Amino acid sequence: MKGNCVSGRDWKTPQTKRSSSTISCRKGWERQQKERQNREILQMIKKENLAEAAQAQAVAKALKEERLARKAENEKKAEVIQKISSGKLKRMKKKQLRFIKNI
Repeated sequence: MKGNCVSGRDWKTPQTKRSSSTISCRKGWERQQKERQNREILQMIKKENLAEAAQAQAVAKALKEERLARKAENEKKAEVIQKISSGKLKRMKKKQLRFIKNI
């Protein structure tokens, strides 16, 4: 007969089998070799995918740098330049001088 449960959980079924008895027997040597080969193949595929992704990222980075350089060059071309005489510069206030860009 079953005694009273210490935890007070009478609805839990008692353990009839040991957990160690559910462990499967050892794998065969051939099976281990096949699994090792499969792991190696998967690792190689993963490395290839990472290399492809890194290469694509490098190409995208180069294109972005090229695009930004072209944009900066076009902005420089599109600027409107006005010559200001030295006398006018001397009369300007500091706040106005801050906005002037020297070329």
